[in-house]
Amino acid sequence: METPTDPRRGRRRTEDERRARRILAIALVGLFVLQHAAYTAFRWLAGGTLDALRASKVIQLRDLRRDAGARPSIVVLGSSRTEEGVQAAEAEAVLAAAHSPAPTVYNLGVSGGGPLFERLCWRDLVRGDLRPDVVVIEIFASLLGDLDGEPRESGWIDDSRIELDDFATLERFGYGRAELYGKWLVTRALPLHAFRWMIVGRWLPDLAPGERRLRPVDSRGTFAQPDWTAVPGSYERGLARAAAEHRQFLEHLELGASATRVLRELVQQVRASGTKVVLLRMPESTDFRGWYSRATTAALDQVVDVLRADDPEAIVVDASSWVPDAEFKDGHHLSRRGGLHFSDRLAREVLSPIVDGLVAAKRLDSPVPSG
Repeated sequence: METPTDPRRGRRRTEDERRARRILAIALVGLFVLQHAAYTAFRWLAGGTLDALRASKVIQLRDLRRDAGARPSIVVLGSSRTEEGVQAAEAEAVLAAAHSPAPTVYNLGVSGGGPLFERLCWRDLVRGDLRPDVVVIEIFASLLGDLDGEPRESGWIDDSRIELDDFATLERFGYGRAELYGKWLVTRALPLHAFRWMIVGRWLPDLAPGERRLRPVDSRGTFAQPDWTAVPGSYERGLARAAAEHRQFLEHLELGASATRVLRELVQQVRASGTKVVLLRMPESTDFRGWYSRATTAALDQVVDVLRADDPEAIVVDASSWVPDAEFKDGHHLSRRGGLHFSDRLAREVLSPIVDGLVAAKRLDSPVPSG
């Protein structure tokens, strides 16, 4: 004989299920709000960029520009060669001795950066209202080729930290829309996980694994490398590593359509903004320069000619032979001593005349007081 079910027990179970569903819904909504707030907060803290490689520098540059007021500003874009070799504080000191008010110089070079990274850094400057008066753009032949239809450097970019309005641009350079959206959605859904290394690298750097730690930089964005003294075999070992990474591309460079196009777009955008463009070949040792074939040199000259056509007022600086071989760590990364020598010459021979021109132009634009 079946025992009749207590109606009150059934109603209680139904109410418990409804209460559990409400709690679950509230928890999910709360989690969504928390994650969205975290995403928004990280983006704000990073000055509009969510890539830890660039975020700390954008924040530092923003603070520098706020304190500098109306002083002329110079920003250098490039790879680790630039990040280590352009001693921005030294260049700024040289300019301060010749100009008043003294310009600010900031090194926005990023390890692994090429044309695509440089373009993303320029985007960060524009979005952060940090557009400088002068932009120095490194041109490195090894990064002007493509791999599988994308710029060679694209494998070093964390796609999950690319903004939605970058998708159309990146698609033109070989990225798949589905892949970009997938990684972006994961980032929005789980920002605490996606940006964990940016958080740890900024506030708890000792807890990050070695390959995830942010490179220490000084107050002007230059890699804070210790004094380097060559020991027997150190240069040769460094040169061997550089050869493994770059020699084949320098001996047999095939210009990539994507890498060249993104570099052209960068120069066109900078020029359209009214910012002065300097195209820079960084110093390289005799050994490193020896890997360039005639065809590669001709291809590099061709790229420079195209960029000059896009911006006839751009200044081209070939500093590849400016520094003696003894001041390189591996054939293309400067020691601190080499960086100081190079930056001093760059400031005196290239940047100082540009600043003179900026000052003269501002005087012409200033209204003449009536007598």
